[in-house]
Amino acid sequence: MSVEQRPPAGTSPTDELVATRRRTRSERTADSASTYSSSMVRADHTTPAEPPLHARIERTQLRLQVTALERALETSERRRQTVIDRYEHLLAEREAATNESSTSEGQPESSLKRLLGLSH
Repeated sequence: MSVEQRPPAGTSPTDELVATRRRTRSERTADSASTYSSSMVRADHTTPAEPPLHARIERTQLRLQVTALERALETSERRRQTVIDRYEHLLAEREAATNESSTSEGQPESSLKRLLGLSH
C-alpha cells in the first residue's frame, strides 16, 4: 500500500471501509449528476432539452404533495380559527352572565322593578 493510500494512524479497517464506500457513493452521485446534466443539453449545445421522463414524473409528484400539504394547512388553520372564535364567544357569554348576576345580586329588587316599570 502506498503512502497516499495508507489510512491515518489509529484508523480501524471498518472506518477505512466506510470512508471508501462514501467516496464511491459520492463518485457515483457526481457521475449521475453529470450524466443528467449532459442529457439536458442538445447535441448542438445551444438549448437545454426537456428533462428525462423520470425527472418530470418526480417533479409532478412533488407538486401534488405540496398542493395536498397546502390544502391540509389551510384546513387546519380554518379549524383552529373556528375553535378560537367559539372560545372567545363562550368567554363573552360567561362574562356577560357574570356581570348580569353580579348586578342583580347587588340590587335584588332592580330586576323586579324593571319588570314592573317602577325603576327610576
